[in-house]
Amino acid sequence: MRTFGKGCEEFYTLSSRKNIKFLMFDQENELPIITKAAADDNCDLLIEMNEKLSGKTIEIPADMVILMVGTEAHENVKDIAHTVGISIDGNAFFIEKHPKLDPVATTTNGVYIVGTCQAPKDIPDSVAQAKAAAARILATIAKGSVTVEVTTAFVNEEIFNEEICCGCQTCIKVCPYTAISFDAEKKVSVVNEILCKGCGTCGSGCPTGAIKCRHFTDTQIISEIEGLMSMSLLMDAQES
Repeated sequence: MRTFGKGCEEFYTLSSRKNIKFLMFDQENELPIITKAAADDNCDLLIEMNEKLSGKTIEIPADMVILMVGTEAHENVKDIAHTVGISIDGNAFFIEKHPKLDPVATTTNGVYIVGTCQAPKDIPDSVAQAKAAAARILATIAKGSVTVEVTTAFVNEEIFNEEICCGCQTCIKVCPYTAISFDAEKKVSVVNEILCKGCGTCGSGCPTGAIKCRHFTDTQIISEIEGLMSMSLLMDAQES
């Protein structure tokens, strides 16, 4: 049995005590066979299956058979994820910012996910998530302002600099937050600092190195490394 969520294991135990039979069969090779019952049988359908625990072939009379299928993500989920700048997992469901600490938020501020777009869920869990997302949105509105990231990307447009934007638009293709657009008049890429999260994907994909992250330029990173090495040498000298 695949029980999940709060109280589901208790629900399974209670169901077992209500004379509900749970039978196991091979879901890949030996599926149950459903046939119409004979006229003299006191039922409408007959289910024949190879029960794995007992190792016997059994017949179960039934008036109704309900088939429960698996849940799949919508076919246009990739387009939605790219439009709003969020990620999807291997099963094409949206990924939350943190499964325990922030289960309804995403890596894009102002975008929240609730219900079965995140994973298969029951109604109580979906309602609880919807209430949590609504509370987060109302809290943001009540503030009157939104805090944005300090570390954002910027494009170098200086003509006399070797690392100048060549207008190839590679950064636009790789940006997971759709925070970069192309200025057709200047023929350079432009970063929307409100949408940018400073992930650095655009900088690693830029062929000319024209995109940098504030506070994380090559010069600053090299200075940090040199500072750490100096501290390490100083500590070694003190120990010796």
